[in-house]
Amino acid sequence: MKNKKIFSILTFILALIMSFSMFACQMPGAGGGGNNNDNTGDSGDEDDPWGDLGDEDDGRGEEMLAFRYNTGTSATYQAAMQNVVNLWNTQYATANGFKVAGAASSSSNYGTALTAATVPDVVEIADTDSQAVLSSKLNNGQSVLLPLDTTENNGVDLTNVGGTDLTAKYDKISLERFSSGTKNVNGVIKYSPLAENANLYGITSYINASVLIYNEDLFEAMGIQIISMDEDEAIAAGYGPFGYHVYDTNLNGKITVDSSKYVEINQIAAVNNKVSTAEVEGYRVFNNKIPMSWEEYIALASVFTKVYNDKQQHANMKHGITAEYWFNLGWSVGGDAMYSKNDTLYFGLDDNNPSYVVTNNVTIDGKNWVKGEILDYAARAAVAANKNAYISNLHEISNIVDAVSFFVAMSNNKDVKVGYSDAEAAAAQAKGLEQMAGYGVGYATGNGNSQSYEANFTTQCSAMCIRGYAAMRDHLKSYDFWNIAPLPQYKQYTANADGSGDEVKTNVTTTAKAVKKVNGVEIKGYLSTWSSDFAFAIPRNAKHTEWAKTFLKWLLTDNVQNMLIDGSGITPIVSLRNNATYLQKFQESYDMADFNIDALVNASYYGTAADWCYTSAGNAWVNIWSNPFNNALRIGKLSIYNFYYGTTANTAVYEGDTRANKTWSQMVNEYLVDQTVAVPVMEYEIISHKTFQNLPNA
Repeated sequence: MKNKKIFSILTFILALIMSFSMFACQMPGAGGGGNNNDNTGDSGDEDDPWGDLGDEDDGRGEEMLAFRYNTGTSATYQAAMQNVVNLWNTQYATANGFKVAGAASSSSNYGTALTAATVPDVVEIADTDSQAVLSSKLNNGQSVLLPLDTTENNGVDLTNVGGTDLTAKYDKISLERFSSGTKNVNGVIKYSPLAENANLYGITSYINASVLIYNEDLFEAMGIQIISMDEDEAIAAGYGPFGYHVYDTNLNGKITVDSSKYVEINQIAAVNNKVSTAEVEGYRVFNNKIPMSWEEYIALASVFTKVYNDKQQHANMKHGITAEYWFNLGWSVGGDAMYSKNDTLYFGLDDNNPSYVVTNNVTIDGKNWVKGEILDYAARAAVAANKNAYISNLHEISNIVDAVSFFVAMSNNKDVKVGYSDAEAAAAQAKGLEQMAGYGVGYATGNGNSQSYEANFTTQCSAMCIRGYAAMRDHLKSYDFWNIAPLPQYKQYTANADGSGDEVKTNVTTTAKAVKKVNGVEIKGYLSTWSSDFAFAIPRNAKHTEWAKTFLKWLLTDNVQNMLIDGSGITPIVSLRNNATYLQKFQESYDMADFNIDALVNASYYGTAADWCYTSAGNAWVNIWSNPFNNALRIGKLSIYNFYYGTTANTAVYEGDTRANKTWSQMVNEYLVDQTVAVPVMEYEIISHKTFQNLPNA
């Protein structure tokens, strides 16, 4: 256990928080099908996001550069950004001929606000608003932002600053969401970061990747040994390649926690997809460097859930995990909320075609697939239409419907019929749906209220939560019982140490030895998480364009990034996030020598944009289906079958009309076809947030 920090008023604060803890644990279920609540700042005045912006001066009549950083970030980050402004004004202003007036601005509606005649000279935009900004045009048809990778159209060429490509330092996945080009699709202009004419319009200020945050004290109290080893290290030390596992031996004394008999969920071995439990005598081990499989995730959460374990140690605790979003589960197996076909966007959560890992290089419907990749929507449909032609080159895994069902079952009460009602059984089975029983280990957050995350975790109502890291920083700095780990990843295991053989239907004994391999390919999903990122940009209507270019280049220096450690996520500069001095400073900002910063660094490599960033309509297309998803499906008021295929109860207001007898998919599809929207961040086809099965070489 870590040494406790001493705060003069901490006892009082904790007492105050605890007085509300039971209320926090009882909040109504909602949150996560697509509402972005990962940011923590004040929303600002949406009618005047620039805060009465005018000709700012230094009090002596000298004009200043107007800089607006984003209120969607934490208060600590905003304070750090003001320190950056102060540094410029004291050490760099005289040499460069101008001072900077910095202030926070609201975090949305920039697509409209940047068309005004008076705008900031440099602005920080959120990816939640990125597609609206990138598709917004001035009256003369030009983009509202200057390009940052060319001098054309008065842009600034960050790819050639004194012979150095500044953009090469930055994380490419994050930069994509702030890039845009155009494509004419049947007379409609659509926008894409990967179009041939795409330019970069925003340079990432920081990456806010979501991670698993866990309570070390509660893990210890429940007899869980915490180790920090990558797969090779874990296997060499006698452990398996597992994020969480119950070993039946003490591995030659390596495990130091007390052992006793525990109830564990053995979900993968359950009959008819119902949760089964068994009392197991063994040694619990959690590895914070390796993503858990789905089954390990459920088993670990059950340890802290009273319905499974009346020995858990905290009176307030009801569930093991607070998790709002399904993204990492669905993306891991190649699914998403939206896909594209023939340059038209469609709802994707109901794609029930089997998903596959490619085990031999194969061409499907004219597209080449290599070993280890996971098929996208179009390829899945092609295989479904002609399975015999391709199946020898593929290995079936869970699909997006399985992932959503798994996520929904987590927050539904134990043994509740989640898949379909008895009356729906025949129709649901005809659609290929299987019955699911609720696991009852997860907490559905109340109405997307971000405070419920912090309250549930810090008052120990939940032993774990999944949250954007930067959104939790300020709330966690006064506590020393927490650490982080990667999000769960789809995996299949085998009893053979070399990865060969059939999948083992267990996750709570040492029978499983390795990740299953087929033709040398490990059967596991993509490493996946979402990151809510921000970027610096220069408005085209900026009054002091040349000053803005100078200031922007300075904001990209390592020195400034080091100043932003306190209050932000991880730096987008790849060399810095692999720099020992930077990482040490990051850890020291918490006074936590054992902080698992590797999990945060690794997540920055594969953190991608979430569904609220996909189109210029923002959340509009998500709002059609997120309410029934969050406020009915996740708390047992709507079955999975009814959500996907039911029409009787699905009466919704759509474009001013009441459209009954339509599924949510049909209503979303009609909206996407009817509206002129930006193409999602992954260009004209959604490729399942394809990232990595293994981390790239840094």
